[in-house]
Amino acid sequence: SDLMCLEAEFSRLQEVSGQQRKRITEVLNTLMKDLNDFSFILGNGDLRLPCDLSGVLEEEHAVVCVYVSKVKSELKSVVKRCRQLEALQADCHRKMEETGRELSSCQLLISQHEAKIRSLTEYMQNVELKKRQLEENYDCLSEELAKLQTT
Repeated sequence: SDLMCLEAEFSRLQEVSGQQRKRITEVLNTLMKDLNDFSFILGNGDLRLPCDLSGVLEEEHAVVCVYVSKVKSELKSVVKRCRQLEALQADCHRKMEETGRELSSCQLLISQHEAKIRSLTEYMQNVELKKRQLEENYDCLSEELAKLQTT
């Protein structure tokens, strides 16, 4: 009777142990699928994770630990690269603002030069007009002088 009780207890423990193993394997498989998805999101195409784990739990745990470590190091490198890109973006933004200020200054200088050119052009036209008037007056006076000398 004791032997039968022990056998029944042993059988029950084996069943519970099998159920626990099955549940642990399901959890590890889910974790491996999540890690695989995470690896895909990070863009690490060469990280292929086995999605069906079976066998000794210690081996499964070791495999999960290795892949977690790989994903962790990949994530660190992605974070580092993001920080570098953020710094580069800030630097580019600063340079762009500086160039914008420089551009505004150059545009102001160009406007001033254009105004000066317009003013000088207008002045030259006025001088040319006065020159023509003086030439006409000179011609008239020369004709008058010639008439007076002939008479």
